Amino acid sequence: MFIRTKKIKNKEYAFLVDNKWDKKSKKVKQKVIRYLGKVYKPKQENKNFIDFYNIESIEKYSKKDFKKIIKDLIEFEIKTSELRNKVKLNYEKQELKINGRNAVLKINQGYLCSYTIKNLLHFKKLPNEEEKQLGLRLAKSLVNAGIRIPKELFVRLCEKFF
Repeated sequence: MFIRTKKIKNKEYAFLVDNKWDKKSKKVKQKVIRYLGKVYKPKQENKNFIDFYNIESIEKYSKKDFKKIIKDLIEFEIKTSELRNKVKLNYEKQELKINGRNAVLKINQGYLCSYTIKNLLHFKKLPNEEEKQLGLRLAKSLVNAGIRIPKELFVRLCEKFF
């Protein structure tokens, strides 16, 4: 599954889409799984997570702090966005909203939304998954969510699983 955007009346909207093979037509068909929200493209301040939180903050994370690190990274992206005062995050419901409606932030070549936040907060090691595979899958999930992460912190995040 992946996120696809579509322009409707000069506004962009995001959808969760899956590809299905159609035996009859022998073509791949896209099936919309669900609507994710209106796409916003906020300007991001050019700040580094380490500069923002300082290097000591990385040292405070233990191997059990995976969700805390993910939440801090999400909040950093929102705090450095021009929409910081409009975005409402609800971690219990895993929702990102603007003006009471589902929203999708297109940042850093990714899409930060309820779907990508849920994927990150529920990220689990798969059975028989090797360290390299886990790292690549985690990196892809972070990039898809538009989250920048310092190398040192990414290593800490991967250590949580091993």
